[in-house]
Amino acid sequence: MKLTEIFDKQFDFDWDYNTDRGDVAFTRLDNNSMLKVFFEDLTNNQIGIAFSLNNRFSTTYNNKDQFLIFSAVYQAIKDYFHYNHDIDSIYFSAEEGSKVKLYRKFIDRYASKFGFKLKEEYKSFNSAFIRFILEKI
Repeated sequence: MKLTEIFDKQFDFDWDYNTDRGDVAFTRLDNNSMLKVFFEDLTNNQIGIAFSLNNRFSTTYNNKDQFLIFSAVYQAIKDYFHYNHDIDSIYFSAEEGSKVKLYRKFIDRYASKFGFKLKEEYKSFNSAFIRFILEKI
């Protein structure tokens, strides 16, 4: 199966709006895991995007599940931007070494489809996290 075919899979998301973490899309994946994608309203048309699997933000998973998860996250982002056009910046982060390579590929392939480009990528001082900042083109 090609990567583009994986991202064509449709997921049935439910949404909670205006929670203490912002808007949340959630769905049960084929492997019965609960995926939640958080769109946190920061300031001045900026959002932070994060996701959890079975209520854990820091998880490891096999390659098959990795693509299933990212396919679902992609769809949630696509759905979110369908209704939210006033976003100027997106912030998200990954633990160094875990998802960073996949995040970079995801940004290279799909950021421009949402009208964004990578503005900055940096490692926070004394942190194991790489932070990505995307800005509207």
